[in-house]
Amino acid sequence: MTEAELQDLLKKNPALRVRGGAPKAKKSKASLPKPMFDSQAEERYYNAYIAPGIYSGLIRDCQLHRTFEIIPATEHWGQKYPARVYTPDFVVCWRDGLVEVIEIKGKVIKRLQRDYHLRRQLFIIKYCNPNEWRFREIKAEEV
Repeated sequence: MTEAELQDLLKKNPALRVRGGAPKAKKSKASLPKPMFDSQAEERYYNAYIAPGIYSGLIRDCQLHRTFEIIPATEHWGQKYPARVYTPDFVVCWRDGLVEVIEIKGKVIKRLQRDYHLRRQLFIIKYCNPNEWRFREIKAEEV
């Protein structure tokens, strides 16, 4: 019931009494969007390190699952080859200007993604080294 509807009802029925008053709006700090995570380890890491950093102001920006092209699409003798991309879990921009790329990997997933090592190395060569970004791989078991 809205405030206007409540006031209208009280005018029509003077015998009615409101107990406790209208609910007060909850005060909160900066509201963070509820991101979608690919794993529980990513969510644990976000809640333990990223969200507190955003609240405290140490982290200026955090992008989840941003896609980077590491090999462009090409064509060779009529055969088309799609672009190859690398998608880290977090791209964190710290208050001091440092950009940190964070990848959370479990042992099983690391083994299943056979080309992960190559894509990671191409990403580091193409983006991290020229831009002086820090790359961190965190074991899911340690989060």
